[in-house]
Parts: sequence; structure tokens; C-alpha cells
Amino acid sequence: LKQFLMNLSLYISSFIKDAGERGGETASRAAGALSAIISGDRSGMDESLGDLYRVSGIYHILAVSGLHISFLGMGLFSLLRKRTGIYAASVISLTSVAFFCIMTGSSLSAVRAVIMLAVRIGAVIAGRKYDMLCSMSLAAILLLAHEPYYINSSAFRLSFAAVFAAAAAAPLFRKLSVEILRLRGRVSSFAGRLSAGMTISAFTLPFICSMYYGFPVYGVLLNLVPLPMASWILA
Repeated sequence: LKQFLMNLSLYISSFIKDAGERGGETASRAAGALSAIISGDRSGMDESLGDLYRVSGIYHILAVSGLHISFLGMGLFSLLRKRTGIYAASVISLTSVAFFCIMTGSSLSAVRAVIMLAVRIGAVIAGRKYDMLCSMSLAAILLLAHEPYYINSSAFRLSFAAVFAAAAAAPLFRKLSVEILRLRGRVSSFAGRLSAGMTISAFTLPFICSMYYGFPVYGVLLNLVPLPMASWILA
């Protein structure tokens, strides 16, 4: 099964690259980035484009991560829940994200997201309140039980630092920013997501500096665009 999913990933990547090459240089560069996002294969990505994303501090957008898993899993679950029932929807959505995770290489952040998604759907089935910090802790325990040396992995630290910021700190700063500015309606909602993006960037910044001995000065500002959009999409 794993080999079949890996071959499927290569087929999708090749299909996207071939379609891009027929569209010219610009389309080819875009196809390389799209292939990285969908299949996890960065081999066809233009090196200069990858460097541009990297120095800008938004290279994580090209990586198959928790955002992809959450979007796919919760999207399928919400779509199928009213049509097939909650149990069939949960099986289909969790199986789909598990296969997608394997197909794209089973990165740490993707596996973490699959575990957290399973807890979230389980909470819906059981009629219980979902707690992100508890599901994050369970994901960390399971990953470290499988491989204790993950604790030294930069991917592990960054992934869980971002989730902790989103679960614990971001709601507090979102509430403070909205109350201080006294915003209402859609402006209030956008301001809250903007503050959440800033909180996540601030929490991950020390880890980036300690691991890579530097950080993109304008990376925090650039991340203010995709992070609030991501939270809006997932909501």
C-alpha cells in the first residue's frame, strides 16, 4: 500500500510538471511550486524560486504540513457528515488524510496533524468539547514514544511551538487586541486572526534563530498574509 501511494505521488507530480512545461517558463515555475504543495515532491521546483521563498521566511507554505491535513480532513468530514452520517464521514476523512500523509512522505507535522484530527473527530462523535492542547500533548507523546530522538528535530520543535501558540497564546492576544481596539464585525474577526498570525510568528522566531542562526527580517510581515488566511479557510 505504501509503495502504491508513493507511486501515486510521483505520478501526480509528473502530471503537474508536464502540464507546466507545456505552458511556458512561468507556468513551469508555478507547476514546480504546486507539485511541492500537493504531492510533497520538490525535485521539479525552480531553485531560484525555492531560495526566494526560503529567504523570505515563507518556505513552509510549500511543505505538506498540518494545514493541508486539517483542510483536507475537516473539509471531507464536514462535506460528508450530512450525506453519509457521522461514522462513515469520520472513517472516510481519517482514511483519506492517513493515505495523503503517507503519499507525501509522512512528515512530522503531517503525522502530528493526523493524530490531532483523529482526536478532534473523536470528540465530535463522542459529543465532547475538543481541546487543542490535550490533542497536541497526545500527538507529542505518541511521536516521542515511537522515536524519542524527535525531541532534537527542528521540525518537531517548530511544529509544536506553532500549535502551542495557536492553542494557548493566540486566543488571549486575539481577545486583548479586539477589546483594546474595540472592533466589531468582520473587522474584529480579521484583526483577531491577524493577531493570531503575529503570535505564532513570535513564538516560532526564537526556535528559528537558535536552529538556523538568523531569521528573515521581513518574514514576520510576510507571514501575516498566509497565516490569517489559513485560519479563515480552516474556520
